[in-house]
Amino acid sequence: MVLLKGEKNHAATKGRTKAVKETFNVCQSAKDQSKNAVQAAIQLGSNGELSNIENLAQDGKHIWVPFEKVTKDNVKNYIY
Repeated sequence: MVLLKGEKNHAATKGRTKAVKETFNVCQSAKDQSKNAVQAAIQLGSNGELSNIENLAQDGKHIWVPFEKVTKDNVKNYIY
């Protein structure tokens, strides 16, 4: 789940933040996700390899995007 403070489309966010009080979730940066997608597309289009991509998984097929753990203690930071 991607929760970004200030994003316009949060129809399901309020219900999901209630669930955070009982468990936890993660927030991944939409900016980092899109940056990695564009970099991967450029690399694949140029030479067909992802070897120069930052945070490339060992299998060479996945790119790790850093995340933040969202808990009941910090969920207020992700809702507006």
